[in-house]
Amino acid sequence: MPDYTAQEKMEDEQAVDWDMAYNELEFGELAKQERLNKERDEQQQEELERQKAAMIEQMQKSKQEYEEQKKEAERRQQQEKERIEREKREMEAKLNELKLQEQSDARTLVQRQEELRMREHELELARLAMEEKENEHQRQIEEQKKNFLAKEREIQSQKTNKMKIDQLTREIKPLIDEANEIAKQMHVNVTFTFGLTGSSTGDKGLNLNLQNFELGEKQYDIEVKVNNLDSDEQYIWDRSKFKDRLMVMRDLLSVYESQGGLDDLNDVNPF
Repeated sequence: MPDYTAQEKMEDEQAVDWDMAYNELEFGELAKQERLNKERDEQQQEELERQKAAMIEQMQKSKQEYEEQKKEAERRQQQEKERIEREKREMEAKLNELKLQEQSDARTLVQRQEELRMREHELELARLAMEEKENEHQRQIEEQKKNFLAKEREIQSQKTNKMKIDQLTREIKPLIDEANEIAKQMHVNVTFTFGLTGSSTGDKGLNLNLQNFELGEKQYDIEVKVNNLDSDEQYIWDRSKFKDRLMVMRDLLSVYESQGGLDDLNDVNPF
């Protein structure tokens, strides 16, 4: 391989400087995005806590109002029951007197007694209706609790998945940039990019975009795409294979820089 001219070396050094400046700008954008994501997560958590406090306050207020209504209704029912019992005793006493006197208005007292029995029946129906209302109120409270807990679990799952993805991205991004830089320095016409894969129980796998990923109980990983610009071929490596190949690239770059070139890459071509 022929030696570089002084002009070519200077052009390579300038290209490396531009690449370093671009990488610093890209890392700055990534840090900014991570800070914005953190602020959004904190705002979402604060809103959730506010909704939770408001729901608890509303539930306590509703329960207190219901208990007061219940006590008032029970007091009225007890008063009505006592009055009915009192009138019943009075009617029974009068009925006994009329039986002894064999008066003709005995039928009126019997009718009055029947009315009292009807009122007792209505009072029982009112009591049953109140119990049904109380049960319905309790069901509504339980449903509200269930919905709130489900929403809380969903938000927590979203945060957990986002953390997993951020961690994978922070780990692989510098390595991808390093591999691209080595290929450029060694004049190998290959580029490296990466994507995110996710899978859940029973799924074979799903290719996900970093800006629009599906939430749920998933396992995430990185796949590396190798684009050979000379042959228009593309390969897919998993994360482990990429790291192994990168170690070989580093070794070859060290030899390349010390010897000023390489005779042949066919025997140990990590690209």
